[in-house]
Amino acid sequence: MNDLVSIVIPVYNVEKYLDKAVQSVVDQTYKNIEIYLVDDGSKDGSGKMCDLWKSRDDRIRVIHKENGGLSSARNAALDVCRGDYVYFMDSDDYIDEKTIELMLEVAYKTGARMVEAPFIHVYENKTSVRANFEDIRTMDTVEAIKFDLGAGGGAVSACSKLYVREIFRDYRFAEGKLNEDHFSIVDLLSKAENIAVEPKPLYYYYHRKNSITTKGFSQKSLDDLEAAKKNYEIIKTKYPEAIDVAEFRLDYSTLKIIDKIMLSESIEEKELLNNLINNVKKYKKRIIRSPYFTKKRKMSFLLLMTNKMLYCCFLRENEKKSLAV
Repeated sequence: MNDLVSIVIPVYNVEKYLDKAVQSVVDQTYKNIEIYLVDDGSKDGSGKMCDLWKSRDDRIRVIHKENGGLSSARNAALDVCRGDYVYFMDSDDYIDEKTIELMLEVAYKTGARMVEAPFIHVYENKTSVRANFEDIRTMDTVEAIKFDLGAGGGAVSACSKLYVREIFRDYRFAEGKLNEDHFSIVDLLSKAENIAVEPKPLYYYYHRKNSITTKGFSQKSLDDLEAAKKNYEIIKTKYPEAIDVAEFRLDYSTLKIIDKIMLSESIEEKELLNNLINNVKKYKKRIIRSPYFTKKRKMSFLLLMTNKMLYCCFLRENEKKSLAV
């Protein structure tokens, strides 16, 4: 194996986590890599840390740019990277030292244009792995949509995936959106066509309490529902065999926004909240029968349908437990 792999790490105000992230990449057993640290207008010491890492390892390239968000940072690296393959990583996460080696082996063995590996979910005092399979899996786009969007062991995230560079020849991530990976996932799986999964969990996904994805409700939270609607239209037209998972994502995104509004206790969003609740109520049977929702989620949904105040109490208790994890 001698292909060059471009590893892209957007960086924004993560001085507490950056060293661990970059060290895990520098220590890869596969050495033919180039590392792009994209300083997206950091206001802390992250930008200087990027430059210091560059002085230590000549495989590291640093891009300093005005703040434009995660997609903008990724796109800046995609415009200049030279690798035969591309791998994305968030700057508060880290990876197993054999990540690139193992994923490349799968790519060569299967001919896949995209290779995934399961996440290891890292909390303050525990870790968990949600995928459970032993052998390499190969999938077409429809199977991969169900795997990644349907809680089948995959993830909507662009991270922990190795892509042939050709996929990004004429494609860039949507900028100015929250949950940008949700916007891109179906597009990328469609371009890949042939996807494989390395069974060993390799990507350590750190759940920060103050990260963008865990913050309370704002109007940007609606981007996730917009992405679900976009993917629904693509799947309905091109991959109707996966329409059930597209419906699941619509319902899942709607419920997630309902939860954010209720937890934030935003009086200003009362009309929006009622509209969203009325919308999921229309699909009550679909949600209860869906194989993708957990039993716990279905039970909580039924509580929402019968008593909003009790449901809000349930959410608060769950939030307390998650903060104590």
